[in-house]
Amino acid sequence: LIFTLTSADKVSTYTVVANRENPVLAQMTVSFEQLIPAGNYTLYGRASLDRYAQDASALSEGSVPVVVKANQTSKVDLELKSALISVSVSGPTSSTIKVGERTSLYLSGSFPGASKVALTNVKWSVTSGSEFVSLSNDSVTEFVTGVKNGIVHLHATSDEGASVDYILHVNGYGGINIGVN
Repeated sequence: LIFTLTSADKVSTYTVVANRENPVLAQMTVSFEQLIPAGNYTLYGRASLDRYAQDASALSEGSVPVVVKANQTSKVDLELKSALISVSVSGPTSSTIKVGERTSLYLSGSFPGASKVALTNVKWSVTSGSEFVSLSNDSVTEFVTGVKNGIVHLHATSDEGASVDYILHVNGYGGINIGVN
């Protein structure tokens, strides 16, 4: 994560790099070591695949106006929003599996300046047709096993803001409908 504090006139810029030790951490505290002159600023935050966020592959980013006052410490809330452009389901070579067949499902996302990235903390659920499959996972991969012939509607969400609906046919034909929230 990289945080940059830029003055309103864009003349002064202060930067701090912070490594998020816990990937599911919702909040963190960062401090700028140098003294910041009083004035109006914008705080920019960016999470990236690159430790120093120098590449173009922002996973999430955000900004918020900040007023720095002399001899004061201030708390600022900054929300980093997903920069996810598109999402795709990876796993089976088709959307059809056979009864007794076990296949895996993954979500991949595209971000600005980056190739596909595996999405994290994906939650899969059966929205219709739960009698046709069984689901299991190992925290990274969702495994689907065909139980009997039918059409299954699956829904997946990820920490990066992806929302996907996937149609899987057990001994049939099917397709995919993808949407990013």
